[in-house]
Amino acid sequence: MARSTRSPHRLLSSPRPPLFVLAARGLVGTAVLLVAAVLLGGTVLLVGAAPARAADTPSIRRMDVTAVADREHGTMHVTQDFDMEFHGSGNHGPYVYFVTRQAITGDADHWRVLTVGNVRATSPTDAPTQVSIEDSSDSAKIRIGDPDRTVSGTQRYVVTYDLAGVVNPDARGGHGDEIYWNVIGTGWESPMDRVTVTVQGPADVTGAVCYAGGRSATGSCDTATTTGDRAVFTQSHLAAGRGLTVAAQWPVGTFVDATPTYATRHTAANTLAPTPPALGIGAGTLVVGALLALLAFRRGRDRAYVGLTPGLRPAPGQETSIGPRRKEPVAVRFTPPEDASPGQVGTLIDGRAGTNDVVAGIVDLAVRGRLRTEEIPPEVGADAGALRKAFSSSKDKFTDWRLVPLPADRTPLPDHLVTLEDQLFRKHDAPLLRHDLGDRIATILMKEKTALNKEMTTRGWYRVRPDAQRAGWLLTGLGLVLLGLALGFGLGLGYGWGLAGLGPIVLGIAVFVMGFFVSARTAEGTAILAQAEGFKEYLMTAEADQIRVEEDHDIFSRYLPWAIAFGAESHWVGVFREIAAAGRPVAEPTWYHTWTGYSIFAGDNAFFGAEGSFMDAASHSGVWSASSGAGGMSGMSGGSVGGGVGGGGGGGW
Repeated sequence: MARSTRSPHRLLSSPRPPLFVLAARGLVGTAVLLVAAVLLGGTVLLVGAAPARAADTPSIRRMDVTAVADREHGTMHVTQDFDMEFHGSGNHGPYVYFVTRQAITGDADHWRVLTVGNVRATSPTDAPTQVSIEDSSDSAKIRIGDPDRTVSGTQRYVVTYDLAGVVNPDARGGHGDEIYWNVIGTGWESPMDRVTVTVQGPADVTGAVCYAGGRSATGSCDTATTTGDRAVFTQSHLAAGRGLTVAAQWPVGTFVDATPTYATRHTAANTLAPTPPALGIGAGTLVVGALLALLAFRRGRDRAYVGLTPGLRPAPGQETSIGPRRKEPVAVRFTPPEDASPGQVGTLIDGRAGTNDVVAGIVDLAVRGRLRTEEIPPEVGADAGALRKAFSSSKDKFTDWRLVPLPADRTPLPDHLVTLEDQLFRKHDAPLLRHDLGDRIATILMKEKTALNKEMTTRGWYRVRPDAQRAGWLLTGLGLVLLGLALGFGLGLGYGWGLAGLGPIVLGIAVFVMGFFVSARTAEGTAILAQAEGFKEYLMTAEADQIRVEEDHDIFSRYLPWAIAFGAESHWVGVFREIAAAGRPVAEPTWYHTWTGYSIFAGDNAFFGAEGSFMDAASHSGVWSASSGAGGMSGMSGGSVGGGVGGGGGGGW
């Protein structure tokens, strides 16, 4: 078929809709693709749930196909008269499917479209002939029979239908109009005997050839003859998976207004073509979006007191300007920030209320005298001396523990510690066992992290809650990626401007990554941050000979929650074990009770070191992780099986 014969009015196209409509379609299409990706596994499983095929594939003893082509438009009226022999049980009837859309050799931008209609079926042998049609994007499957009735033996079926879009007018440039048709597609599962195909046109046939065999086979069928306006083709046998393609030719102009029908074929080449509009939209949205994101990022930067040493705050009445925070070295500090809790400062440092901040809060409550950590003896009533002796020589120290609330001085607590204490003991005085804590840890972590994030703004350390700010950036980035996909999908299908969505996608990825680094600390928060970083440096680098435990007996317990919040607890505990091992007096924590009587610094126990201990659970998994085509070219020369239009297959069900 010469490409010059294509008529624009036969293309399957319509006026392009407005851009906002295409974008909306793209958004819907993107959502469909995402849902399809999620359900892909289910789809694969559903393949096994398809209607059961007959136990034994039926065979076709005779197949007579007659096609009469109209002069106007070239629509063919097809009759398939065949005898199908069923084997075994569970057979309901035949099925046939037709190719209705296929690729075109040499044209990657269009599909060749065929139309099947007016399908009817009868059976001279009184077999059930209910017809059901299943249409897909590139085929039409016709199922004949009754799902509630079975058939056996040899049954005769007569199937009629109309097939439009087969004729190739002036297929070889002046040589004639042509029907190049894959009558029997290679998708047939049933072997066939005595195949006869008759193609009749509105004028005398000027040529006829046929091809039989597997896909792309060039061998001829048994016979191809012409008589007047008819071409007759025969093949004695076709094995399953073998096809029959016929080509018949008439003089140029035999068929009137029989231009083939085409539809746009969306490929990467034409959907993502680097056209000026696509690149302009993509680059424009990227530049504008990047400028807005940069502006938002700069406005969301940390603020600091200008002209003051990091960590210092202006004296009352002192006028100080505020500007963007600059990275400056901080001096080592030997005391924690005043009027702040370890959990609060731990959240301030990285802008995230983490599990370590919650654990620091529990130890902080213990140090404040609000609770006590107790080892639990392995067996009530056992001889304590024997147990101590057994555990002192065992490599596996006892590690079970519980948290016991204490009737301590009810001094005011930071709001987040009030929340934590309420969640731990639920305003009761009963001890909290380790396994009970594991059952409730998800709720405890969620509420305590929420309280810590809230205090970042109530304390005036952040202009916006850090978790809300981070979530806003991450969601914006994700939204931009989805917008880019929708824009590219819609404009790609409508105009071939798929690259227009690249700008929002790239911008969305950048915004998403930036979301992990945004920070909006106030000048007050930056000052406290500098103090915290200086104190953290001390806890991370302190050495045993630098600590005067003789003068400050409570220094270990007082700074332990801070070490936990900073992730320095292993070093801090190790320093005091070294001090104890050197024989220097180290005060035992009053908030930790051991039934063995051994020092908390002597070795693994229910709080430090042993697997399942409180700090092991805090640092690793433990209780804290409980939540966590030829499409119409000439077949008169150089043809093959499947080289024409149409085709398909069939079998029994």
